[in-house]
Amino acid sequence: MPLLNSTIPGAEPTTAAFKAAEERRTLKDFLAGQSSHTIMRHCVGLIPCGKAPPLLQHTIVVAIACESFEVSPSPLTEIGIATFKCSQMAAVGNQGHLAENLLKQAKYYHYRLKEVAHLVNTKYCPGKPWLNRFGITHFVNLGEAKQALRDVFQVPINPNNPRGPVCPVIFLGHAIKNDIRMLSKFLGEEDGTSSIFDSMVAVIDTQIIARELGLERQQIGLQRLCEMHGFEFRNGHTAGNDTAYTLISAVWMAMRKELGFDNGQFRSVPKTPEQVVEAVSRSSRVQGGQRCRGTATFCEHCESVVHRTRACRMRVNGDYCAKAGKKAASLTHTTHRCKNAFIANSCAARSPYS
Repeated sequence: MPLLNSTIPGAEPTTAAFKAAEERRTLKDFLAGQSSHTIMRHCVGLIPCGKAPPLLQHTIVVAIACESFEVSPSPLTEIGIATFKCSQMAAVGNQGHLAENLLKQAKYYHYRLKEVAHLVNTKYCPGKPWLNRFGITHFVNLGEAKQALRDVFQVPINPNNPRGPVCPVIFLGHAIKNDIRMLSKFLGEEDGTSSIFDSMVAVIDTQIIARELGLERQQIGLQRLCEMHGFEFRNGHTAGNDTAYTLISAVWMAMRKELGFDNGQFRSVPKTPEQVVEAVSRSSRVQGGQRCRGTATFCEHCESVVHRTRACRMRVNGDYCAKAGKKAASLTHTTHRCKNAFIANSCAARSPYS
């Protein structure tokens, strides 16, 4: 049996793969011994790598928030992503007021699933996905959505070697177990073992960071966390916004000492927290050199990729609503994009008499 370091074709990549896996395992073990707050301080460049494994300098932070429909089987409807390289943060000389320049280093994405874009929550966690504030909303099909996740979880360390080792990922979220559960279900891996997540070396949760800092004994909500840092939870329960609010809160909690946060407010600066959030929002919508999956133009009524929903002039008719006597509603969507029919069919499927 040939040795792994022999000169036979294919042996070197195998050796490289083993080495990459070992380096990732070493970094994972190192981070397991750190608090979530300390890990986040590493991510924004406040703690020099020092004795940390060298692979830390190639680490990427991926913040994600998901939305799923409130009626079973609760399909995934939105994915919000914000990501940055730790080395980029460390290289920023002027961090700006309340770390504004750091927050602008991140790339923000908001994806809506075409197949279920008409399923918008209105009861338990009502959202308005058309009011996303961070990045440009793109509509994707199922395959494109999965590829969008691969785009951020499988980033080659060397861009010129796309098949080489990938950057380790620190997965950031708020109440992140819920998002991992939704993503695992979406990817068809109920136990969260999808190969997309192979690059993950740590998971950090803003709820845990808040608890480590003594900000809240209970599981703090994202709205409360935003208010605690002086900005509005505007248009929440929209995946793109929730992701950005999570990242902003995480960075500010990591930098509380540097930013002079005391007694529930930041020290006097030229900009308020709300103004900084708005500046980051505006910047995120004009980011250059950013590859997004899907299309920014999509009509939820007729499925056109030429115009948006508000500009739709196509005549459509939803049979389910028409038969139910909801004439006005039936003129707003095609039959297979009927929210009322989805709910009715879901209830019938769960009924013991169906």
